[in-house]
Amino acid sequence: MTDGWLNWPMEAAAFPEALASGIAPIAELADRIAADVKEDAYERLEAGDRMLLRSCIADMGDLGLLGAEVPVKRGGAGLSTVECCRIAEALGPLGGFSVAYAAHSGLATTPLASYADDALAGRYLPRLMSGEWIGGYCLTEPGSGSDAQAAKARAVPVEGGWRLSGTKAWISNGGIADLFVVFAQFMGEAGPALSACVVERGWAGVSIGAEERKLGMASSSTTTVSFDEVFVPEENLIGLLGMGARIAFGTLNSGRMKIGAVSVGVCRDLLRQSRDYAGERQSFGSPIIRLAAVKEKLAVMAARTFALEAVVYRVAATIDADQGAGISRHEVLAGRQAEAALVKVLGSETLAYCADEAIQIHGGNGFSEEYRPARAYRDARVQRIYEGTNEINRALAVRAFVKRWRGMLPGSGDAPPQADRLSRLARSVLGAMADTGLDEAAATPAADIMLALIEAESALLRARHVPDRPGLARLAELAALEAERRALDAGLRLPPAIRAAAEPILHDMFAGLAQRDRAAAIAGAADALDDPVFG
Repeated sequence: MTDGWLNWPMEAAAFPEALASGIAPIAELADRIAADVKEDAYERLEAGDRMLLRSCIADMGDLGLLGAEVPVKRGGAGLSTVECCRIAEALGPLGGFSVAYAAHSGLATTPLASYADDALAGRYLPRLMSGEWIGGYCLTEPGSGSDAQAAKARAVPVEGGWRLSGTKAWISNGGIADLFVVFAQFMGEAGPALSACVVERGWAGVSIGAEERKLGMASSSTTTVSFDEVFVPEENLIGLLGMGARIAFGTLNSGRMKIGAVSVGVCRDLLRQSRDYAGERQSFGSPIIRLAAVKEKLAVMAARTFALEAVVYRVAATIDADQGAGISRHEVLAGRQAEAALVKVLGSETLAYCADEAIQIHGGNGFSEEYRPARAYRDARVQRIYEGTNEINRALAVRAFVKRWRGMLPGSGDAPPQADRLSRLARSVLGAMADTGLDEAAATPAADIMLALIEAESALLRARHVPDRPGLARLAELAALEAERRALDAGLRLPPAIRAAAEPILHDMFAGLAQRDRAAAIAGAADALDDPVFG
């Protein structure tokens, strides 16, 4: 394991090459579904064919994938976190379709699978898992996005249940859903308590707004959903009164992992497109892939994608290991909310980088809808916003890691195998924040330093476990170098009191980076572009 504050596995079993054989059947099925949707339905989905969207989701129910995250004891497939991430990775390049699938099989299904009583779960889960019904998740409101507990939707007690009123915004699957998991302030004797319930689309008082005109993710349906004195039977409460925050955030932690996995899939797809285009596009009498500037772009895209994939599956394997130790899924996700938050941030920002560079490599053609990077570029933008903005997720992760640091016993946890400058910088910043108190201004740069550490360490460990493929070591070397450069920038953005504690390490980091041959690292990574890791 790494340091006690991070506590992630370092063994080969936690990385993609070792995990591949165990998840091969799911990977093959997910890849086949993605290929079928892309060939037979994708363009019509992007054009807004919502009946086709319902049909495609239902087809996944026939294959058992709509119950991927539902425990076997409740009739689901009970797949591991690693397997669910692999499905998300395969569907990632399908843009809005991956959103529709995740909103249904994750956001709408998880609260029922994990928190509902047997009667409520038995009434709705079979229809959701079969694809007979489509689910939506109603948390966000026009006046409250990341601050979910500020919800203004209200449920007033009446005989036999409640009367629910309020409006929810940006609801994925809003235009096609038959069932909604709705979060509202349920009024009780002790005052309002954020709680969750199930509402059917056909009930009196439920109304669906027009489709949002979005920048991207055109395949997915996104609307407002309004409730006007909707009667909600008492038995449709999910869990207990006041459990809304627990249910919402537990569900979102799982969703954040999927954003990281989706980003892996899209980054790999963008890299393949860009590599192939650069190999065919001629300029000045030769393929542009021979140009140093294009080689650099492709090399960094490859290195960062390699590192992201290592992080996503390392965290997923950690979550599965925790569950294997007998810890409930909710407890596991609550304990790993910092990791899920960083996976979401790292995934969405690596994707933003790769999408931008893919456009640049394609030049003028990248600005054309005739080429795929344009759509991926638009679709990528929302990944930094939903499931909690990246700013919120950075702050959440830092708070959790500082709390974990304070709870460590002296000497707890093994030192990372690469006891390098990144590790020392992260430890120094955490220690200073634990001593001086949380400073909001420190959250973003501190999170960026932690992101750099997990990216570099995961890439290096992944490559070390596959010594017969030297190309992976070259990718990891460049990934670590790029991560350290970003960490140095983050260190300079720390508030003075925190930066003072880390100043000697920052000086050492600058000196070390000044001596590194980045051009050689880029050349080495560029030589690995044809490694089977990228297909």
